[in-house]
Amino acid sequence: MRLFAAVPDLLLRVSDNGALLGVQRPQAFGLPGASEAAPGSRLEDALPPEVAGPARARLAEVCAGTPLLFDVRRDDRVWEVRMVPAPPQEALLLVRDVTDSRGDTERLRLAAALFENTSEGVLVADAGWKIIAVNEAFSRITGYGRCEVLGRNANSFLRSGRDPAFQSTLEDVLAQQGSWQGEVWSRRKSGEVYPQWLNIIAKRDASGSITHYVESFSDLSDRGRLEDRLAYLAHYDALTNLPNRVLAQDRLERALAWADRRGQRVAVMCLDIDRFRAMNEERGQALGDHLLREVADRLRRLASRTDTVARFGGDEFLLVEEALRDVDHARRIAMRVLDALEPPYLIDGEEHRLSASLGISIYPEDATDVPSLVQNAVAAVGSARGRGGNGYAFFSAEATVQAHEQHRLEEDLRAALGRGEFVLHYQPKVDLQTGEIQGTEALVRWRRHANGALIRPDRFIPLAERTGLIVPIGEWVLEEACRQTALWQSTGHPELDVAVNLSPAQLWDPDLPAKVRRALERSGLAPCYLELEITESLVVEDPERAAKILGELKQLGVSFSIDDFGTGYSSLGLLRRLPVDTVKIDKSFVDDIPHQADAIAIVHAIISMGHSLGMRVIAEGVETEEQMRVLQQHDCDLLQGYHFSRPLSTHDLEHFLNAPPPVSVV
Repeated sequence: MRLFAAVPDLLLRVSDNGALLGVQRPQAFGLPGASEAAPGSRLEDALPPEVAGPARARLAEVCAGTPLLFDVRRDDRVWEVRMVPAPPQEALLLVRDVTDSRGDTERLRLAAALFENTSEGVLVADAGWKIIAVNEAFSRITGYGRCEVLGRNANSFLRSGRDPAFQSTLEDVLAQQGSWQGEVWSRRKSGEVYPQWLNIIAKRDASGSITHYVESFSDLSDRGRLEDRLAYLAHYDALTNLPNRVLAQDRLERALAWADRRGQRVAVMCLDIDRFRAMNEERGQALGDHLLREVADRLRRLASRTDTVARFGGDEFLLVEEALRDVDHARRIAMRVLDALEPPYLIDGEEHRLSASLGISIYPEDATDVPSLVQNAVAAVGSARGRGGNGYAFFSAEATVQAHEQHRLEEDLRAALGRGEFVLHYQPKVDLQTGEIQGTEALVRWRRHANGALIRPDRFIPLAERTGLIVPIGEWVLEEACRQTALWQSTGHPELDVAVNLSPAQLWDPDLPAKVRRALERSGLAPCYLELEITESLVVEDPERAAKILGELKQLGVSFSIDDFGTGYSSLGLLRRLPVDTVKIDKSFVDDIPHQADAIAIVHAIISMGHSLGMRVIAEGVETEEQMRVLQQHDCDLLQGYHFSRPLSTHDLEHFLNAPPPVSVV
């Protein structure tokens, strides 16, 4: 046993009957249950049962010449027990702590798995840039197999044609800073030049000398195509390929500026298909979408007479006629539009008939700005529909009744805060991994003092934004949402979080960080449970300013989500610069799944992009089991919509939280 005195392990010499013949036990040996047994005692006296039991059971077999090896786990440590025969009729038993070495092996195994299975291409080169290893993703992206690149110089081979000055600067940066990343152009084996996001790390030895370079890169070609598609969808409707609301309003602004300079009129026409919603519910969305495309095609064929034809959403279309000669000219256009929609629509061998209600407002007589002209045209649609539909109406004194109602609404809105007429409803957000409610979105409702009826948000939120009342209303929403969520956490729902929408006026409010801090302090809600939700278009309005404000708020510990993602102008580069934690897929995309492959592809692209940037992805407006399953298949993280629950009052949500999970995600 003297030969093993320096061994840092427990070593026992045991006879075939279990008696200890010799013991070498290090002073710091830490196996729980191991005792200071002396020679002459039994094996069971020196070792804990999980070691002594197997060793005693197989002792005779080991003494006869068959070695034994097994592991024991105690208190997060791993102990290796090795028994070997030692003639005559004896055995040596060695107990060693192998936790660290096993951990090193596991870490090496995981690193190798990551190297081979990551979606990014990886290249390892020595200090002279000679390639010594590449992974499968490298071959998939570049087209080069391992045998074609190993041993070759990365600079002369993969980066031929690149500016030598750039390579020299790159090596200087790596020598001084140890890493570099940026967008570069590279060349595939096929000769195709493609954009690449490249990250290079210089590895050093103990003396500080560079020994290796590790490059990882991703192909930005797909990102460019996705950005092009999102840019297109920011301006055009995915179903009909007509200009959408954003582009139509921009064109209308230009038309008004042109008409103002030339002293001309412009007609704005809003068209709604009569009874379309009922037909869609009765006959199904697929038929409704087909009819909308057919209507769009017929309106598009009138484009020579109407300068802009756009889909505003749902079954609502907008037509803009520039250089309008007179009111009769607008009337004739309206009649041609209605006549064009009248012939039957033949779909799958079946005829369908549609009619529409058309509202008309004239610049400059009815209004001189885009929102008012559109609003007046919409009001006139109501007049046409009130006459039975299948006709047109001009904005007139009759339609001003609605304007007076808006004025009264504004007066009541100004008094509503003081009267305590606002309430919050909460729509649950469901975790797709567990089916549990992960949090809620706080949505403001107005219970009008005059009759106690709830006013729809789409009636008073735009009014609040136009009048500036959205700032105090938003502050109240923030305070109340934090207070109520903290209360729910204290009564059995400790992980519940809450999302609060920020309007443009709130985001640009210089006191916003102080208001958020005050709401958190008063309520006792931890910042990590508050999510501030902003729209994509709001960020694009002033990216640098938005990034600065979001950065200040992020220091408080709150999180951020981008609402209506994919409908605005933002690029992935902009999104990467913002401290955003979650992207929300707009309902307009969710509505078109599972029936439209284009919509599914877009949703998949947004989910993949969000995950690649380390963000969670939530889909809003989920209304069917099919939509939920498609989103689940594409690894969406969270869902929200009427399939799970409508927005609930505080009282109703408390019952909802205490009920079984709202949906099975198995």
